[in-house]
Amino acid sequence: MRAKYALAMVLAVSFVVSPCLAQNRIKLPPKPAATSAPAADEVITPQSGPIPDSVIKAIEAQFANEPKSIQDSISIMKNVLDMCKQAQKKYPDADNISKIQVPMLQAASWIAGYTRDPAANEEMLSIARQILASKSPVAQKFSADVILTIASFQPLDGPAISNEEIEKNIRNFIARYEKTDVAPNAYMVGVRL
Repeated sequence: MRAKYALAMVLAVSFVVSPCLAQNRIKLPPKPAATSAPAADEVITPQSGPIPDSVIKAIEAQFANEPKSIQDSISIMKNVLDMCKQAQKKYPDADNISKIQVPMLQAASWIAGYTRDPAANEEMLSIARQILASKSPVAQKFSADVILTIASFQPLDGPAISNEEIEKNIRNFIARYEKTDVAPNAYMVGVRL
């Protein structure tokens, strides 16, 4: 049952995050330069100012890599996730931090969907909560909210909620975006759920 909801989360991200990437008109280079995330044990000194465009482009370029297997896909997404985490640590107060949040959420959802690992799923939910609590644009908060709404249907640490509660959660989700630019998307996702 939980695998069904993990798959639903991955599908939701595919339907929601991909259009958000398109709305932001992210142009990915056809052949990315070989880029890797900094070592996990590397000491990072926080800096002020925005995340440099070169860092954002290096993260975006990872999505242009062509995986040859599911393991390659997971490896690429883990690299994206690591790069985003490093950027967050290095530029904690950046006014453009939202530019790495969508790729971060997308990578985390791919990892959770492919590995079916509860820790990866919890990391995806944690990133979604972080985005929802941030000053990110409504389109990015919407993507995170989709994931959290779906996750509310069957918490990993408890039984599934009733159909009435699911319906209530979906209606509340739609209502949260009623007067925003993503209202049609919220309605469409609500109908699909």
